[in-house]
Amino acid sequence: EAGAEEEEEVDGGVQWDEDEHTCKLPPDGVFTLETLEQWDGVQLPMCLAICGKVVDVSSSSNFVPGHGYGKLWAGKDATLSMAQCSLKSDTVNSLNFTVEGLEDMQVDALAGWYSHFTNKYPMRGTLKEYDGWDFSKIFDKAKESPRRISPARREPRQRATRRASAEQQRVNVGRAAGACPQRQPR
Repeated sequence: EAGAEEEEEVDGGVQWDEDEHTCKLPPDGVFTLETLEQWDGVQLPMCLAICGKVVDVSSSSNFVPGHGYGKLWAGKDATLSMAQCSLKSDTVNSLNFTVEGLEDMQVDALAGWYSHFTNKYPMRGTLKEYDGWDFSKIFDKAKESPRRISPARREPRQRATRRASAEQQRVNVGRAAGACPQRQPR
């Protein structure tokens, strides 16, 4: 049944495909809130932003377009949501805060989530709206309290992180060399 196939595709979301999606990333690696919207798991693989970094969560079964976390954060900035441990839509894409104004508990929460997302998922770029913001307090906190991963699971994740880093370097090299065809206007 065609309807069942279509429903399965939407339920699982668009998965990252190197050949198909690398050239659809912003040429300079810098997203805006507006350009991030299309990375919603339906149009393009699902990405979200945290602390100015755009991560690709399309491989996660926890992020399904139109459902739960995917409904809330797909193609959006989740920084304030993560700091406040909030599932309320008014904290999504909200730049109505300062890092200095976060309470200690919020700094800890945001550092934990930042560490989780940036260690587990590939980074696809940065978010322009956070140019000039200083997240070093969050980044430092994330480094000093690494995620608790059992030793049996640590090595595969480290390999995945190294692969993601190497992949990002290939993307940057490809962009610099002009390997991506120009996007056609819609």
